[in-house]
Amino acid sequence: MARSLPILMKERLPIESSNQVLSPAIKAGHFFFLILIGFSAWFYIERTVFIDCAFGIFNFIADKDFLILNNRFIAFIPQILPVIGVKSGWSMSSVLLSYSLSFTIIYYLYYIITAHFIKNKQAAMLFLFLFGIFINHTFFWIQSEFPQGIMLFFLCIGIIQNKNMKGKIIVPFLMVPIIFSHPLIIFPITFFLLFMIIDKKGDRQYYLWFILILSVTILLFKMKIMDINAYESDRISFQKIKDNLPHLLEISSFRLFVKWFLKDYFMLLAGLIVLLFIYLQNRNYLKFLLLTGFFSGFALIVILSYPDMNPDYQFYFENLYLPLGVFVTIGVVYDLLPLLFNRQLIFILVVILIIFKSISIFNTSKLYTDRTFYIQELIAKTNDSSKNKFVIDKEDVRFDKLLMEWGLPYETILLSSLKDNWKTVSIITTDELENFNLKTGQKLRLSFSTIDQTTLDNRYFNVNTDDYHVLSE
Repeated sequence: MARSLPILMKERLPIESSNQVLSPAIKAGHFFFLILIGFSAWFYIERTVFIDCAFGIFNFIADKDFLILNNRFIAFIPQILPVIGVKSGWSMSSVLLSYSLSFTIIYYLYYIITAHFIKNKQAAMLFLFLFGIFINHTFFWIQSEFPQGIMLFFLCIGIIQNKNMKGKIIVPFLMVPIIFSHPLIIFPITFFLLFMIIDKKGDRQYYLWFILILSVTILLFKMKIMDINAYESDRISFQKIKDNLPHLLEISSFRLFVKWFLKDYFMLLAGLIVLLFIYLQNRNYLKFLLLTGFFSGFALIVILSYPDMNPDYQFYFENLYLPLGVFVTIGVVYDLLPLLFNRQLIFILVVILIIFKSISIFNTSKLYTDRTFYIQELIAKTNDSSKNKFVIDKEDVRFDKLLMEWGLPYETILLSSLKDNWKTVSIITTDELENFNLKTGQKLRLSFSTIDQTTLDNRYFNVNTDDYHVLSE
């Protein structure tokens, strides 16, 4: 008769005991973040001259002020250093580099605070395992507020778990920017709080229920009281879910989900399978239902809301699937690692994750480096011209390289402005070239607006007042 696994503990191990066991792994985590910071510096152009991020950088350079969209206030934090740089007259490359580094350094600071100031090394492991088993393309799509909110919530987890900290008073205040960071962040928050409520009894549940009710209240306030634009309201639609559910096995988003999770996120699936086996083996049916329900339910929400998912947009959809990584990471950190409870085994596991993820991010970088080279090739076609502003027919654009075209005006402006003896080049796409108005004078046409280019800071942008010219591939 096969031996069953040890029954999972009803009560969590004291934080002090976990800290001792996890100390070597935490030290390895510092090395991992230094690798990520190195990658952030090495690939700073790929990470910043990239669609939404290029749009944001152009705007906070042009306005010399922070850019907060859709009430996602958490975006303020990584903008602090580059906005200071703009006001101080830093070079374009220094502004881009500081922005790329800011995100990784902020996450590293959260990790340090959680592990060494809050002294909750178990919660600090959440940062390592989410990066290790899931984050890949998201490393290059840095401006999304979703991972920013998740990382700040991990820090809150460290505070919530620490019984002796009076600092718990700060958690309700931190939940405001966290909830506002992304509409879908309520799912990983709810999952974690219910996960912990299952383990705790009596008075210790009250604070968890309070944070959960507060989080839902903040979300409802945001949805009902504050203006919600189409960017947020139209993305996840219950009508879409209802309409597409009968065709689940036929839609491209389902096939892509299966392909990506078998090919790129197999470690996440392995963690999921192991956790479900442990819960069944230990008759922890509430945890089994919680993980199964949240994982499958959230996956279906994304799959059915984006039935025509473009395979080139993996960076965007990996970002949307982040809660799946959070669900499994929480289970691994709080229910799988305690079964090992061995310093050497956990250290080896973390080192394997670090090596695997470092190689994975480096290999993924080729897609974004090739994209940058392609934009540079478009800019190079303008070198023999004294003109600055160009339009190109969408049919002449290599979308296998560019991925999305709406960011091209911002990307070409930033990339061309990095050169010595530069002239700023702006290239915009159109699918109606014959109807495109080339006579714009001092107006600069961007994807969502037209601006007076004479208002741009000439320390960063050197655009003349000529009209637009057609750029042929």
